Amino acid sequence: MAFWVAALQMAAGLTTIHWINGWPPSTRGEHLTADVPVGAFLGVSILALLASLGGWLVRGNSDVAGWGAEAWTLVALVAVVLGVTTVCMTDRGHLTVALTVVWGLGWMGIARLLESPAAVWPAVAAFAAAFLILVSASSRRHQVDHARRLAHRRWLRAESSARAAGEVREAVRT
Repeated sequence: MAFWVAALQMAAGLTTIHWINGWPPSTRGEHLTADVPVGAFLGVSILALLASLGGWLVRGNSDVAGWGAEAWTLVALVAVVLGVTTVCMTDRGHLTVALTVVWGLGWMGIARLLESPAAVWPAVAAFAAAFLILVSASSRRHQVDHARRLAHRRWLRAESSARAAGEVREAVRT
């Protein structure tokens, strides 16, 4: 049941992110009140889906295609990296999704190292996935912020060069 709830939550989060991407935020405050809660919700939903799917497969003692549990762990982590990176590369650069998933993957990796016997390869894969997500998402966030600053600079330049009502052509502007 937890798997299906997490899948519905993730679908709701993805739908909301898609809807939010329809328009750019006009202020930082709007960005914080709209993007941050939705991004955190989607990130937690992704982590819940990953954990519930793993628990479901382990509880059922499933070994799909005979690959083994570690191989399917790596497949799941690659799917998470691709999915989160895709969401973070959208128009607004949703860094909150990435930070939430990185936080969760970090704790999952630590849990794998602390269990007896330690699952080193899944822990290393979780840390590597977290690193890849963080690098790609922060790169996109930098691009989005740079574009916003550039557009604001152009607007300021156009605003300062516009003639005031009644201004003569030879007037000195500072």
